[in-house]
Amino acid sequence: MAQDRALLRVEREEVLGYLLLDSATVKGDSVRYEGRNANSHNDVDAIRGIVRSQVLAQRMERDGIDPKRVAAFARFPLEMHTQRIDDKGRDRGVQLGLIFLGYAVALLLYMMIVIYGQAIMRSVLEEKTTRVAEVVVSSVNTDILLAGKILGVGLVAITQVLSWVVLSIAAMKYGAQYIFGEQVQAAAVATAAGSPGAGGSPGLGLLAVGLPPVPLWATVALFLCFVLGFIFYASLFAAVGAMVNSQEDVQQAATPVMLLLVSSVIFMGPIMANPGSAMARTMSMLPTSAPIIMPLRITLVPVPWIEVVGALAGVAAACAASIWLSGRIYRVGLLMYGKKPSLGELARWIKYAR
Repeated sequence: MAQDRALLRVEREEVLGYLLLDSATVKGDSVRYEGRNANSHNDVDAIRGIVRSQVLAQRMERDGIDPKRVAAFARFPLEMHTQRIDDKGRDRGVQLGLIFLGYAVALLLYMMIVIYGQAIMRSVLEEKTTRVAEVVVSSVNTDILLAGKILGVGLVAITQVLSWVVLSIAAMKYGAQYIFGEQVQAAAVATAAGSPGAGGSPGLGLLAVGLPPVPLWATVALFLCFVLGFIFYASLFAAVGAMVNSQEDVQQAATPVMLLLVSSVIFMGPIMANPGSAMARTMSMLPTSAPIIMPLRITLVPVPWIEVVGALAGVAAACAASIWLSGRIYRVGLLMYGKKPSLGELARWIKYAR
């Protein structure tokens, strides 16, 4: 009953979580924590350290303070079993699966934006250097041409992502059982018993239970993050391709855009360790990093819907601004040749473009 009341308090957001202490904890074998921050490595490590110190103090008090035995008492393993709780109760997904899913989604978004964003940039540069653009813009509006490039390449990216997702799910569901056989079955039994590492490696446990279920609203949010993030960065890459005149200049001109993307990946590690920190919340709200960081947080911890909506609205506004800005640069730069434009010249392009 006490555990049910504690679970209810977590669901009502009165507390973050609760510890289950039993005879195994007194022996120093294991302790179980269930809470909203069960995926936060920093919080779990802090809780484990507190429990270890209390168990050590109890041992020393029971046997008397003997300096020769303090070091021996301090050395004992404490296996931490965690269970995340959300608004609907205990999360049936596996923590390892959630961590893997969050990292995979964020990394996949980054890869797709970089690969296909640069493909758009090089396509624009090729049309400009071969003078094909001069023929095309004589019959097609530059705004329509830019939109067509982003839309066409974006659909290719979405198709590739969907194919990867379908093949990955099929491989985890059917291929793992065929390749590993009894090892996967043992890992599934161990995971169901609450000991994911007992049946073998954590990877086998993940293959045994598969990826955790993702709610429909989270799936929609992940899809919107990808689409809006791709449009935002693709329009910037297209503007870079229209600005320069050679492959040597394009890498230097694209550096500021790449820095915006790389900064998100650099902070993925600290954010995965503590997805509820102020830094994680801030970066998930910035339009430049939200397409990558917000999906990472959604799959790790319960994120308030107001933060998700706010992040998507911010990215949508940034998309509108980048499309307007890139469209004006694209309109002028596509037919401009010679030296690379300075910041002042870019400002004049934006100001006088029609």
